[in-house]
Amino acid sequence: MQVSIIIVNYKTKELAKDAIQSVFDKTEGINYEIIVIDNNSKDGSVEYLKNQFKDKIEVIDAGKNLGFGGGNNIGIRKAKGKYIFLLNPDTKLINNAIKILYDYMEQNEDVGACCGNLYDENMNPVLSFSMRKSTIFSYLYTKYSHIISKIGTLNKNKLYNYFNYGDKIKDVGYVSGADMFIRKSVLDKSGLFDEDIFMYGDDIDLSYRISKSGFKLKSIPQAKIIHLESKSTKNFQEKFKKSLNGEYRFYFNAYGYKTIVFFIEMQLFNIIKLVVCCVLPKKILKKIFHNAYTFNDYIEMIKNNSDEYANAKKQYMQNLKNKK
Repeated sequence: MQVSIIIVNYKTKELAKDAIQSVFDKTEGINYEIIVIDNNSKDGSVEYLKNQFKDKIEVIDAGKNLGFGGGNNIGIRKAKGKYIFLLNPDTKLINNAIKILYDYMEQNEDVGACCGNLYDENMNPVLSFSMRKSTIFSYLYTKYSHIISKIGTLNKNKLYNYFNYGDKIKDVGYVSGADMFIRKSVLDKSGLFDEDIFMYGDDIDLSYRISKSGFKLKSIPQAKIIHLESKSTKNFQEKFKKSLNGEYRFYFNAYGYKTIVFFIEMQLFNIIKLVVCCVLPKKILKKIFHNAYTFNDYIEMIKNNSDEYANAKKQYMQNLKNKK
C-alpha cells in the first residue's frame, strides 16, 4: 500500500462524502486506501458513509469525540500505507494532488511531511502552511511582517507567509493539518499527535516534532485542494477558544514558562485591535487583520485568551508534577 488517506469526521457527513468522492474522481496512478474515523457524530454519519461507498472505504466509529489528533491517531495506527495523507472532511481535490505529493516524497527522503496549496470555494488562496519556525522570534516576525505587508499599498491581499504563490517547492515552518502528507516511518521518531491538544495547534505541534527529529517540511504548490475552512466550527468565539487551547498547550510543551511571551503579545494585539476598531472602518480593518469584529467581541477575546492561557498553564504544571 502506497498511501493511507485518513479523514476524521464530526457531524460533516455530506462534506466528508464530497471529499471522499473527490479522491476517487481525481486520484490515479497510485495505490491507496481511505480510512474514515467518526468522532461520535451521532447523526448517522457512519451508516451514511458506509452506504455511500460500501467496501471502497473503511469507516471506524471512535465511540467518543477524540478531537482531531485523537481521531487521526486511530487511523494512523490502522493504516497500511508507506505514507499517511491526513485530509479534512471539508476539502475537495482539484487535481491529482495525492500522486503529486507521493512522487515528491519518494524522491526526497529527507522530507518528513509536505502539503499542497489550499483554496476556498472561489479559488482564492487560504492558509496552507506557515513560514513560522519553532522560535519565538520567528512567530513574531511571521505574524507582523504579514500584517505590515497588508497595510502597505502592495501585496495587501496576499498571504505570503501562508501560501505558495510561485511554482517552486519551498521549506516551511509547519504544514496544515487539512492536507498533511507524512512519511509514516517518520512518526516512529516524532511520535503521533498529542491527544491533549483536542483541536487546532495539533498540526503545529506535530510539524515541530517532525522538524525536531531532523526532517524537512515542504510546500508543494502543484498539488491543489479546496478547503472550506472549519465548516464544523461556525461560531468564531468557539473556534478562537479552541485555537488558543491547542496553541497554548503546544507552546507550553515547546517553550515551558516562556509561553508568557505569547500570552502578553496576544493580549496586546487584541487590545490594539479593540482600540483601532473604534477608529477605523470595518472594511479597512478586514484588509489589515483578515477579520473585523465588534468592540464587545474583542473584550470577550481578551477574556478568552486569559482563560485559555491559565488553563494550559495549570495543565502544564500538573504534567510537570506527574513526571516527578
